[in-house]
Amino acid sequence: MILLFSWFMTTFFSLFFARELDQLILFGWSLSFYMAAQGLTILYVLILGIYSFYMWRIEEAPTPVTLSDVGDKSA
Repeated sequence: MILLFSWFMTTFFSLFFARELDQLILFGWSLSFYMAAQGLTILYVLILGIYSFYMWRIEEAPTPVTLSDVGDKSA
């Protein structure tokens, strides 16, 4: 949920405050143009990377052993 919230907030605020961000200059371009052309794309890739890392950790975590996994040990 945190990643979804950060995606929504950065997209919403960069578009909602585009006129105010137009006054700030970053790397020779206005911040609103930079966020639309480069910054948000980099942020989206970063969010995807964080998501895939956490999903990889969940998949690699050891699963608990249940009674059905143990099987019949009478033999």
